Amino acid sequence: MSGKLDVLAASYPTQELAEQQWAALRSLVSEQALPLDDLAVLVKDDHGHVGVAKDLHHPVRKGLVVGAMLALVTPVGLLAGALAGMAGGKLTDVFRPGLTKGTIKELGDFVENSTVLIVMTGEPAVVAAARETLTEATGIISKTIDTDPEAVRAAADEA
Repeated sequence: MSGKLDVLAASYPTQELAEQQWAALRSLVSEQALPLDDLAVLVKDDHGHVGVAKDLHHPVRKGLVVGAMLALVTPVGLLAGALAGMAGGKLTDVFRPGLTKGTIKELGDFVENSTVLIVMTGEPAVVAAARETLTEATGIISKTIDTDPEAVRAAADEA
């Protein structure tokens, strides 16, 4: 069964604004009003190193978005980063059919040109609802990956 998974990245002028909006989203996730698969704030320092400032604390699943977005700013690519973040190779077969080189390049360029980001993954309707709350974002990119969301979650749980 084929499905869709959205990956969204939103850029912010300051870490403080991103963390405020992350906290609001995290609250909605905690209340089960917004069932995102993953949510994080990434910050790039003056040397171009990207780190995780805040994440949703899904002990395994956070690698899905955090590892993937961190990899976008390196030549390794999205799949390798997602796999590294997951500490295993379970997502290779799940993601490969749904990602084009163009999608990887667009996401990578957006991440490369941003200093502070909120990144998230989830079902398209959930990510669309979350997008409406990103009122302080200076730029947003969202891509849909054709895949089976349950297969992604199962691979994440197995990793």
